[in-house]
Amino acid sequence: MEEKHGYWKHVKVRDDSLMGGWRYLSACTCSVCGCPSNIEKEHCPECGAIMDEPEPEEAEDDEKKAPLSDEASAD
Repeated sequence: MEEKHGYWKHVKVRDDSLMGGWRYLSACTCSVCGCPSNIEKEHCPECGAIMDEPEPEEAEDDEKKAPLSDEASAD
């Protein structure tokens, strides 16, 4: 049986009222199979992946945040 490794992908929603622009929810999903969970566990209960990898930085977040500064300068 192949040993799988993954990380918990945290659910976030855009919230311009917050300094960083994102609100992180308590929900997360397995990066391997997409199984939802309301708490980080050492292993995914669905596929058994070991959750020992770091969550990668997402470049798209920077792109989504960029308009915040553009909107402020447009006023």
